[in-house]
Amino acid sequence: MLAALGEAIRQHRAQAGLTQAELAELSNVGRPHLGLIEVGKKNPSVLMLARIARGLGVAPSELLKPETLSEAAAP
Repeated sequence: MLAALGEAIRQHRAQAGLTQAELAELSNVGRPHLGLIEVGKKNPSVLMLARIARGLGVAPSELLKPETLSEAAAP
C-alpha cells in the first residue's frame, strides 16, 4: 500500500512537471523525506499527505483513490 501511494505521488509529480525538490518546497516537506515516501519507505501522516496533495494541485483523495493506487501498483 505504501509503495502504491508513493508511486501515485511520483506519477502526479511527473505529470505536473515537478522535480522532487520543487514538490518538496511547494509542500514544505524535506526532499529526502519526500523521496522516501515516493519509494514506500515512509508512511506520510494525514497532514503531510494533504501538504503534498496541495503542492501537486490535487485533492488528497485523488492520491488515495483505489483506481489511482491500483494503476500505480501495476507493473
